Amino acid sequence: MQLAKQPAAHDAHDWPLPFASPRLGRVLAVGLAACAALSWGHGGVSGDTQEDGRAIEFPDTADHVTLVVDLHTHSVFSDGHVWPYIRVAEAVRDGLDALAVTEHLEYQPHRAHLPHPDRNSAFDEARVAAAATDLIVINGSEITRSAPAGHMNAVFVDDANELLPMENRDEAASFPVEEAVAAANRQGAFVFWNHSWSSPATPNLRTKLTEIQRELIASDQLHGIEVVNGGTYSEESHRIALEHGLVLIGTSDVHTTWSTGTTTSLAAAIAP
Repeated sequence: MQLAKQPAAHDAHDWPLPFASPRLGRVLAVGLAACAALSWGHGGVSGDTQEDGRAIEFPDTADHVTLVVDLHTHSVFSDGHVWPYIRVAEAVRDGLDALAVTEHLEYQPHRAHLPHPDRNSAFDEARVAAAATDLIVINGSEITRSAPAGHMNAVFVDDANELLPMENRDEAASFPVEEAVAAANRQGAFVFWNHSWSSPATPNLRTKLTEIQRELIASDQLHGIEVVNGGTYSEESHRIALEHGLVLIGTSDVHTTWSTGTTTSLAAAIAP
């Protein structure tokens, strides 16, 4: 899998990777890995990864258990093209240890055909699909706003509905983004900035902090930033992570099937 590197104003080749971080509540460190995968679009979910060279494997360390996780995925419950059990099946076959279901809270293009007032529905479906596997399914949401706030994922949420407490979902985007992020943090969520280079607020596809992100970082409500999203790597986002103590995140942001590759993060948990 080839990563498309975004232009950056700074050379990143000497930057150390900050593997240690106290911010991701249920793990101790997050690294970055981009790994190739094939597509698998149908079939039941079992606990077996087929011997086809698809599984993503990384060794444990002396003191930590290494987990391979994807913290940004979509299904038909927002703007994805497959049912949540397909996401689970792909994750199992790729040998992932954990998968976050992160549907857009506000953007629901399939709502006319798939009404679901409960924003936890995709997570519930994925959790049932993974019941016979060892896959850890994480409840999450993508807080979706136009620039300058942009898109942010909140993972390890208890109830996604609290991030958008509105009866009229057609007015969802008017709910203050600061209140959505605060609601996620009250639940102990880990919040990170998604594909920060793909916004009118980031000229020339270079990530640029705005006042909103600075305030969220200062108040410890924004904890990470995507450095890789799908096939794109951003040196600017990498630099911002190091300068502001944000956890480096790599995700697939998958919407269709994993046909060309999947990007994951590594999480190191204390060995029992």
